[in-house]
Amino acid sequence: MLFSSSLSCTQSSKQDLPTSVPTCIAYLQSCARSSDHKKGKELHSWMLKSDFLSSRLSITSLINMYSKCRTMRYASSVFEMSTSLHNVYIYNAIIAGCVGNDLCEEGFDLFVRMRYQGVMPYKFTFPCVIKGCLEEFKVKKVHGLLLKLGLESDVFIGSALVSSYLKYGELDIVHDVFNELDERDDVLWNTMINGCVQMGKFDLVLDMFRQMSEDGVSPSNFTFTGVLSALSMNEDLNNGKAIHGLELKKGYDSTVAISNALLDLYGKCNPSNF
Repeated sequence: MLFSSSLSCTQSSKQDLPTSVPTCIAYLQSCARSSDHKKGKELHSWMLKSDFLSSRLSITSLINMYSKCRTMRYASSVFEMSTSLHNVYIYNAIIAGCVGNDLCEEGFDLFVRMRYQGVMPYKFTFPCVIKGCLEEFKVKKVHGLLLKLGLESDVFIGSALVSSYLKYGELDIVHDVFNELDERDDVLWNTMINGCVQMGKFDLVLDMFRQMSEDGVSPSNFTFTGVLSALSMNEDLNNGKAIHGLELKKGYDSTVAISNALLDLYGKCNPSNF
């Protein structure tokens, strides 16, 4: 057992300790934000002593705090010691903690365990699960479940699927997922554009950029950086100049990333000027 009911704090500090579960949760969130594992662990001991651990919110908050403090040994212990309370929110917290701490295999195994225990995942479960899939067949299994549950058109889930399938070079599946989404924000468009750049599909980058404009989504500086990278690698000076003109119009040319991308473009396409 990793925890005991003893609390190593002075009598004066005890007067400042929370006296209710909601206050404890607020304190735990503060510890998570500041990555203060020592205070978080102290508060955990106080909650154990005060019988505040019968609340699912307490368990979820403790797991989140330990995960943010990068002490997954403690987060896992909290999870395993609260099996009678397990619900979708507690599972979401431990899966997100594992994936966020690069324990992707453990995170996926917990998702499988969640399913075996009859705990129904919901839309906020899946982005982390998809991110934690280290093999393509796992992504496809999760995708199949999403189709059964009717969640494949959610923008956050779709973004995760797009990122994963791009990683495996499954461009046809990426387009199918992308086209089925109800909403496509600039982050998702940027993911598509940068994915095409990484796969060397430079001609598709301009098509994606045009579709983005037709969709009424304003490009960001990240969009322009991705498009310029593609044009630079493809040595497409004419379109590069056109994108540069659009940047000037939108006022993005002053950012460091875009300035560097422009230098790279003109250096490769017209080196005599450098």
